[in-house]
Amino acid sequence: MAKLADWTGYARRFNGTVSAWINQAEAPKLLADNSQGVCNAIVTDWLASFRGYRSDRMKFIAKFTKRDNNGLLFNANIPDEYIAQQAQLSNELALHRAGLAKRLAQIEGFEKTGDVESANEARLALLFFTKLATGGIDCMRFVIEHSLPDLINHVKGLKGSGFIRLALTGNIPLKWYEFKDKPFGHAIGLELRPGRKIFHFIDANLGLFLFSTLDDLLAFVQQAVSPRFYAQINITKYVIYRYDIGLGGDLSPEEQAEQRRIDQESKAERQRQRQQLAKELEEIEKEVAEMMAGLAHDLKSEQENKSQPEHEFGEDV
Repeated sequence: MAKLADWTGYARRFNGTVSAWINQAEAPKLLADNSQGVCNAIVTDWLASFRGYRSDRMKFIAKFTKRDNNGLLFNANIPDEYIAQQAQLSNELALHRAGLAKRLAQIEGFEKTGDVESANEARLALLFFTKLATGGIDCMRFVIEHSLPDLINHVKGLKGSGFIRLALTGNIPLKWYEFKDKPFGHAIGLELRPGRKIFHFIDANLGLFLFSTLDDLLAFVQQAVSPRFYAQINITKYVIYRYDIGLGGDLSPEEQAEQRRIDQESKAERQRQRQQLAKELEEIEKEVAEMMAGLAHDLKSEQENKSQPEHEFGEDV
């Protein structure tokens, strides 16, 4: 099973770091409640937080940094807020699957009757439903790839900055008998910020990882994550939901005002220190000038004394 020390090492091989450790697969409370859809909930929350302000990012990361009495991170940490949503998440997944099944059945029915126009309209409705139901209102567009290499090439071809919610769907192998007859679905996320050299990867089975180049992030996914997780599943679809950077992870207006206040106070303090230093330097220069004047006076007096003739001893009168 996933261990923080192992994945810290894997990330380091690709010049990356672990920003937050999650590991939902070994979260005892999550397993006890048999929650579904938590990975999607975490990615959704991550998207909202990281497309928000800098403080939103920090709050998200803080949720996954609980430590034990020895100051060590727990090997698995799913905050209660996600577990509390399990009924809602399960219902949302069920409704989504029912909506997909209904629309697919409509398309099939129109095709059987030869109603091409209605079939095409139903396909457009299916695309809109999928984009909105999974991607949400902020999703700009979505694309479907059918293999990991195609996914990697697609991501490499993207220009500019943005976020990706990646939905993985497929068939669970029969050897995993405890999960048979259950559809497989998983959600992960990517942040692509080449201008700032920020490339994040999040998977609730592991955590949030940070890289400074896209090549390092994708190599990590291909060589470290996929062989240990995704390659074990017969993934048939990689659905790429794309988003802009939102608020960009910068300071909020309130935070900017506070930062300006701090900057102004710091500027005023630096000005006060400069003035104090100038005053001290002025006093030092004055003391040095007085000392040099005193030395010059003493030297002049000594020279004047040396220029006067020496008197010989005369007779006593």
